[in-house]
Amino acid sequence: MAYHAKGWNNPSIGIFLQNPVDQSKNDRNRESTKSREPGKNKLYPHLDFTDEQKEMIVKVCDALCQIFPNIPKILPPLGDDGLITTAVLPKSERVGILANYNVQSGTLGPGDSLWVEFYRAKFPIRNL
Repeated sequence: MAYHAKGWNNPSIGIFLQNPVDQSKNDRNRESTKSREPGKNKLYPHLDFTDEQKEMIVKVCDALCQIFPNIPKILPPLGDDGLITTAVLPKSERVGILANYNVQSGTLGPGDSLWVEFYRAKFPIRNL
C-alpha cells in the first residue's frame, strides 16, 4: 500500500491508476489531453487515462460507496471556474470522492478527464 494522501491514509481508501502522464512515455498510443494545474488552473498537457481505466474507476467508486455507507457518493464542489475544484479542501469538507489535489498540495492527480466519467454516471456534485 502506498501513502499517496499524506495524513489521510487511515480514514480513507486511496485508488492509484497507472498513468505515465509524461507524453514522451506514450508507449501504448494513449490520447493526450489537458487538465488544470491545481492552485493555478493553468492548462498542462498530459497523457490521458485509457477508456477502460475511466470506466472502471467509476464502477469501483460506486461499489465502494455501496459497501461503505459512510462514504457518500458525491463529488467535490465546483470551483470559481464552474469545474470540479482543484483546491485543497478544508478537513471538514473532505468527504465522498476526492482527488489527491483536494487533500494535499503539490500533486496533479488525477487531472480533469476522470470527472467527465463521473458526470456521465450521474454522481452528484457537492454544493457548499
